[in-house]
Amino acid sequence: KVLKMNSPKINQTIMILAVIFLALVVSACSASAKTEKKRSTSKNVKKIELKGEKGKLVIEVSGLKLPKGFPEDMPIYEPSSVDSGVTSEGKEEPPMKMAILKTNSSLTKIMGFYQKNLPENGWNITSTQESSANVANITAAKGDQVGSISIGKDKETSGTVISINIVNK
Repeated sequence: KVLKMNSPKINQTIMILAVIFLALVVSACSASAKTEKKRSTSKNVKKIELKGEKGKLVIEVSGLKLPKGFPEDMPIYEPSSVDSGVTSEGKEEPPMKMAILKTNSSLTKIMGFYQKNLPENGWNITSTQESSANVANITAAKGDQVGSISIGKDKETSGTVISINIVNK
């Protein structure tokens, strides 16, 4: 599906967030699949192309698996299920990979997992934030990649949602 947007007022970052939000809403309607130890990626990919004055933005939504090209060295919390995966590439935006995971584990346990496993996989933790008992964020860097891991309580399911975003500098 190709959408043409010619307005100079449309910011590509806003377009990315809008499409990602739409993808998450669509994926929330389906059941989650357990992550596999081999970190499989989806072959059933939905591709969205947005064209504007600043170039083309390609967004791929991979459904219930990690997105194609998701870094092998980024730890994936277990037990969790992949709710959705998204890949985007644009002329003016750096490539981005995102995975949304769901689990019933506590925020404290998940934070401990990432604080231990990110450095063990070569990621340098640059910041950690816990704004409440229900929300936390970890930022880490490795080579030309920056990863942001956001952890939050899901009020509807009483579970926990983990959003992992990887951007190339």
